[in-house]
Amino acid sequence: MLVAEISCPREEINVPPKRKLVFRVTQGKAVVLNKSLEFPFVAPTGKILMPIFVYGHNMSPLKITATITGQRRASSLTKTIDFRAGE
Repeated sequence: MLVAEISCPREEINVPPKRKLVFRVTQGKAVVLNKSLEFPFVAPTGKILMPIFVYGHNMSPLKITATITGQRRASSLTKTIDFRAGE
């Protein structure tokens, strides 16, 4: 399970209807997951947690990119997680 924490200034918590979170997970050159999720609100604190499950990967590194689209400027973050057996 992956969890993206999204935060924004309090004055921007009203989410435009087209704003989405796009997860792209790759393992080497193989795309393990490419999923788009709508998030209809952001908490009054300015944060929301967006979970997603990733199935069908082996125990080698996963490259995860989370991108927020549907706003003036897309926002993106990429991380690599080095899974090992037993985690």
